[in-house]
Formats: sequence, structure tokens, C-alpha cells
Amino acid sequence: MPANQSTTARSPTLTGPRQRMLDQSVKAAAARLLHIVAFRERLGEASLEELREIVAVADAQFAERGGDLARSAIKRILRPYPAPDVDDPRALLEDMVESIEDYPAFVLEALQSPKAGILRECKFRPNIAEIVSWCDQCLRQGTELVEQAREALDWKEHEGTMRALEAAAEAQCRAAQLREAETARFQGEVKEALVRMRLPNRPRRPGESSARERWETAMAKALGERPDLIPGYLRLLSEDPDLCHFATQQENTYSGTGWPELSKALSGRYTSSRGERS
Repeated sequence: MPANQSTTARSPTLTGPRQRMLDQSVKAAAARLLHIVAFRERLGEASLEELREIVAVADAQFAERGGDLARSAIKRILRPYPAPDVDDPRALLEDMVESIEDYPAFVLEALQSPKAGILRECKFRPNIAEIVSWCDQCLRQGTELVEQAREALDWKEHEGTMRALEAAAEAQCRAAQLREAETARFQGEVKEALVRMRLPNRPRRPGESSARERWETAMAKALGERPDLIPGYLRLLSEDPDLCHFATQQENTYSGTGWPELSKALSGRYTSSRGERS
């Protein structure tokens, strides 16, 4: 379809290393893309960038009114036929021009095309109703094709969004697994260190063994989230084993209080020791 240089809309420049669906100039492609037979099939093969270009070019084509192109289109359509036998040929011409001037430019370009326009369908000079009907059909077909392009674009964008969300969720899952593994490692280290600190010869009251297990587990779990405190807290416990006995007694007397009370004692001493060192 020939593209009229004076009426073709400006559209985004096509760039990129891949072979573009719109493989000629943007203006020629914009005038052609709404009528090519393979358009529907090629939509499925288009990339996200290509679909965006197609929709942008089509929007530009639909936005441009035919205007002055209507007059030249009517004159070209009427040229092969005998002059109309009417009282006022000039008035008829003006009526024909006015009837189609509000259609987009690409419709009028198609209308006057000897290869694809109304001339191929009419043995006799078309009247206003036939010309308007042809333009309506062309506009309707173009609209359907653009809607298909929009649907393909929406699907591609949705598909890309879903892939991005899945990738983000997978990354978060991997990060969580790494954190859990790291926390479990720290907890194991704390438990092992606390077991080594147990005094085998210290007399035990009933329930102290399980009480110690409970506060040790609570401490390991808490410090697994604060590995920065592990060296300092373990050092304080190794320097003063009575702190462990204190926690055991607390836990044995009031279940669930061993580690909280020990944490208070360790926090105060830890803060003091850091202040002295600084």
C-alpha cells in the first residue's frame, strides 16, 4: 500500500538488534500493518518490544484524521469512471469529500489504492454510501487487528510480570533457606558449647536436667538470630559457670524463665565488658 508522505503520522523509531516485524520504514509499516494477511500469525512470534512498537504505530495511525487526503482520494477514485451525470458535479465532489474526511488517514490511503482499494471491487462509479461502507469495513478490520495486538501485548506483559514475580519468590525462598541453615548452624554451635560447659560433679535436684535442656535450647534458638552475641555470651558463661546454675534453678522453679533471666544477666555484663574494653 503506498504511503502518502504528507499525511503519514510520525511514530516511534524502531531500534534493536533483532529483525523487526516492521522491517521497513515506520511510516510504510504503519500504513501496511493493519492489512497484511500474516499479521495475526506473526503476533504470536513477536517480542514484547515489537508488540509495543506495533501498538504505538497503530495508535498513531488511528489518531491521524484524513483531512485533506480525502479530496485527493475521491478524485483518484472517480478518475477511471465517466463524469457523473448530475446537475452539480462540484457539489457532489464536496459531499463525497466531506463524507470521508473524518476517517483515519490509513483508511483513505487504502481506499484510493488501485491494488487494495475500492476500485478493485466496483465496476461502476461508487456512490457515497458505497464509499462510506468500504471505509467502515476497513476501519473495522483495522480495529480488530489492533485489538488483537493489544491482547497479545497485555498477555506478554502479564507473562513477564508473572515470571518476574516467580523469580523474586524463588530468590526469597532461597534466601530464607540460607538464613534458616545459617541459624541452625549457629544454634548447633551454641548447644555444643553449652554442653561442654556442664559440670558433671555438680549435685542435681529433681528436674534440673530437663530444666537445663530447656533454657539451653531457648538460648541457642535466641542466639541463632543474633550470632554477633554468641562469642561474648559464651565467654561470660565459661568465666562464671554459676550463671548456668542460676539459669537452671530459675527454669526448674518457674518453667520458661531460665533463659530470660540469664539473658538479662548476660546482657548487663556484656554491655559492661564492652564499655570497659572501649
